[in-house]
Amino acid sequence: MMEYVGLFLLYFFAGSQGIEQGSLEAVKTFDGALEHWCFVDKTLMIKDFFKYSHMLVTAPRLFGKTVITDMLHKFYQMEVKEDGEVISPDETANFKLFRRRNFKFLPKRKFISSNIMQYPTIRLNLGNVAADRLREVQMHFKRLVWNAFKQYAYLLHCCRYLDTERYKDAVGTPDLNYIMHTDVSILEYQPQIRTKFFQYYELEKVLQLDDVALVGGLRFLTELIFQHHDIKLFIFIDGYDSFLESIIVDEGDEHREIVAFVKNFFNAFMRNSEFIEKVFVTGNTDFGAFLFEDIQDFKYFNFIEEHKFSNYFGLTETEFTNLAKKNKNKTIATPEMALYYGGYKKIKCEANFINIFSTMVA
Repeated sequence: MMEYVGLFLLYFFAGSQGIEQGSLEAVKTFDGALEHWCFVDKTLMIKDFFKYSHMLVTAPRLFGKTVITDMLHKFYQMEVKEDGEVISPDETANFKLFRRRNFKFLPKRKFISSNIMQYPTIRLNLGNVAADRLREVQMHFKRLVWNAFKQYAYLLHCCRYLDTERYKDAVGTPDLNYIMHTDVSILEYQPQIRTKFFQYYELEKVLQLDDVALVGGLRFLTELIFQHHDIKLFIFIDGYDSFLESIIVDEGDEHREIVAFVKNFFNAFMRNSEFIEKVFVTGNTDFGAFLFEDIQDFKYFNFIEEHKFSNYFGLTETEFTNLAKKNKNKTIATPEMALYYGGYKKIKCEANFINIFSTMVA
């Protein structure tokens, strides 16, 4: 499908000293990172991620978790027209994004052609869910669910159950044969399902949802998406533990309720799901890993331990040195300064890892 694919990731998220005005927000995305002078090739993450079904990867702040999540999402995300027809990958902006440069480290050509933009996805960014009151956390999650449903607005016009028996149970109509061989949407034909969809599609209604309806929203959506495309979903969750920062030192009743709510939310649509293929979660620490303990086949990759994904978050000292050599006209800290301001040493190995922010502002 394409001869070369390469991804360069920028690990820079906060602060502005040493960065061109207006570039900070841009480099929080994969395509923005590609345009910046300060990049490192982390391409093979795309393929290594594919080997696991459910995984949580942790790394400190400023170590590129959001950019990596955005990279994976853009590579795997299927794009769909308003009428529900899947767009050919080579007609999309994301496909062209992955072909813009010839980079050194390239995924296998067969893997690319088989997987690029082939999966329906849901991405949840929890990085802004910093609240210490249950109602505030619930409001954040309601907006996350609403945004997910807005992404799949085309289901209102073209969603069809591909499983005949499941469809028959849901619709309960003698006109099943007609529906299964036309473009009639199940949401248009079945008022109850359409009404349920609009519970999550219209913001005013979403904000009125009770806990039971809220935590069941994504389970309902993943089923509709799967039945329409007959392909299991990829789920991307960035900054899963942001809300924990506000309550970690307090064991009050309300904070325990927050933890229970978030755990129930994740379990409701990911545990034993027949509609989800892969889940990729990032966070600063594994302190909240217990949130996923009831979900089967969940693998944990802690930053401070050496593992397969160690080199994908932050800069190794070798990468830092090469970056400095390529950008002699830029102001870059010495290795000692960079390590002091933003360096970490792995347990059981001698490698040091640096966040790129410290290389420019130390």
